Amino acid sequence: MVGRLRIAARAASIIDFYRRTLGHILFGDERFFTGDPVCSLAVLQERGRAALENHNVFLVGRIRLTECLWERGDRNLIQFRSADCFRTIEELRLPLTEGTLIQAKLKVEVIGKSARPVTVNVRVPSRIEVSQKTHEDLIDRVLTAIGIRTVAPPNARQDLWSLHPWRHPIAVWRGLFGAEIDTLVRSRVLLPVQLESVPHPAHPAAGRIVSAQQLSDGEFYGISDRATFRRRR
Repeated sequence: MVGRLRIAARAASIIDFYRRTLGHILFGDERFFTGDPVCSLAVLQERGRAALENHNVFLVGRIRLTECLWERGDRNLIQFRSADCFRTIEELRLPLTEGTLIQAKLKVEVIGKSARPVTVNVRVPSRIEVSQKTHEDLIDRVLTAIGIRTVAPPNARQDLWSLHPWRHPIAVWRGLFGAEIDTLVRSRVLLPVQLESVPHPAHPAAGRIVSAQQLSDGEFYGISDRATFRRRR
């Protein structure tokens, strides 16, 4: 639903291979899992405790920062562990806006049968772990509201109307509809069609083998396996 893939690998260098391969196998699109950062702790440095108090997410109460790892300078790491890390930092008068928070543990009070808080571990740029799996969706909403969970900015040019006349490769449609693309194909809302094409001027008997790609100036490029040429409409 959210287009996320969690990979545990012995070497970080092979993660991108897994990401591209699984995107191709599962969705026919190597770019489905972008690999972009999914979380940031900068909002905690900028707003402090106020960032955790003004989320306005229903069923979520108090949120406390109980552990954090602060990187200041070249490989200078300081770890805090407290019932309220912000209070400790304030008492020590530490300039939290200097350096970078790279890891944090949050205790989130969720209204329900259990009084036990949900533990959320965040490590930038892409690791979010929730102690109680049943609350993952709720935690995802609250982290997004706070600004810890980052959301990729939408592409303003890509919407249903800008894609007219609605004949595009599957990767373009997936960028618009995300994980819903498979349901739309099965329900035949989206139908497989051949993109617009024209005959090659040197080989007209071969049929419409050159795909027509429109340029910004209104002209077209004809693209085939044998040649590339430019023509006017």
